[in-house]
Amino acid sequence: MRETLKEESSKLTIAYLARTTIPSRAANSLHIMNMCSALGDWGHSVELIIPTNKRIRKEEESDVSDVFTFYGLRKNFKIKKVSLLPFPGGLLLYLAMIVGWLKFKRPELVYTRDSHLAGLCCLLGVDVVYESHYFKVQRKLPYSFLQSVLIRSKRCVKVIAITKALADQLVIAGYDQRKIGVFPDAAKAPSAESKKINLSGKFVAGYLGHLYPGKGMEIIFPLAKRLPSVSFHVVGGKQEDIDTWKVKGLPQNLVLHGFVEPGKVSEYLYDFDCCLLPNQKKVKTSGGGIMDIGAVTSPLKMFDYMAHGKPVISSDLPVLKEVLTDEVALFCDPENVDSWIEALQRIKGDGDLRIAMGIAAKKLFEEKYSWKERARRILEFIHKDVSAA
Repeated sequence: MRETLKEESSKLTIAYLARTTIPSRAANSLHIMNMCSALGDWGHSVELIIPTNKRIRKEEESDVSDVFTFYGLRKNFKIKKVSLLPFPGGLLLYLAMIVGWLKFKRPELVYTRDSHLAGLCCLLGVDVVYESHYFKVQRKLPYSFLQSVLIRSKRCVKVIAITKALADQLVIAGYDQRKIGVFPDAAKAPSAESKKINLSGKFVAGYLGHLYPGKGMEIIFPLAKRLPSVSFHVVGGKQEDIDTWKVKGLPQNLVLHGFVEPGKVSEYLYDFDCCLLPNQKKVKTSGGGIMDIGAVTSPLKMFDYMAHGKPVISSDLPVLKEVLTDEVALFCDPENVDSWIEALQRIKGDGDLRIAMGIAAKKLFEEKYSWKERARRILEFIHKDVSAA
């Protein structure tokens, strides 16, 4: 790969390796599909390689006739599904099959956000770019060994971190700081054909995303109870999480819409008067897992809010302020509901402020945080690193 990336403007053959379910409601699938599409937008030949078996197929979103339409994307890259055998050792066999395929196909760029795949690529002599979304010390073989290989191998030519806070963790873990670049997540520019869905309420405070611990329903629920003049619309969440909150007794001004296809989310976002980003200090991974990503997260919803030109009310957390500024967001104590009430009342009562913040948010998105711009910057970063080697 060091030799093949000599010309920054050349078109590359790119293999994106992932272990995710597509189509699905998982945020990682949305991120991966958008990155592949963004790389394709620059004219590169991209192939996404993902696993499949009977269990995975059951987890796929049903009644999806076209996966690209589901995610609201153009069909500008290929998807290849490789069998993951459901027995002990099946994952290692799958990983080995992928690396064998890479050695046969010889793509000019191998990219993954899967540390196991990245480590195995390094072990078997395949150059790889690894994108990290969190860091967890692996303690069980063979994954602890693969992690050690990934951290130390020259075959890992670049490490992409989604936040500065995460980059600091990676350096402490032993990654070469010179290889690490910080590139926050991004969003897709909304389609000009998107229309408002006409949500109920004179003033709509909206939230997009999951409802598991730390994402912010801990703030939204009491907010709705104390601000009956504001309509709260929550788009997203698994049914079991929605049911958990419904049991608590939802106030009339709090509507849980459930999952909406990524390609249709803009219809809701356009109707929000302001957007809520009430991350807590500790945020669990999907399904309420044991991983705490609160200090290193780069929420996709944050970029979607800006892409739609919406003012944001956000938790006052360092990792979120890596992206958000005072021009686009009002910041609140993540654990103090009174702080959120004050911010909502301020933004509700000041139309000029809402407009100014929305314009600033849209401008910031267009300058730095589209998927296409993210892909361009990452490729430029990889190119410079390779050229210097």
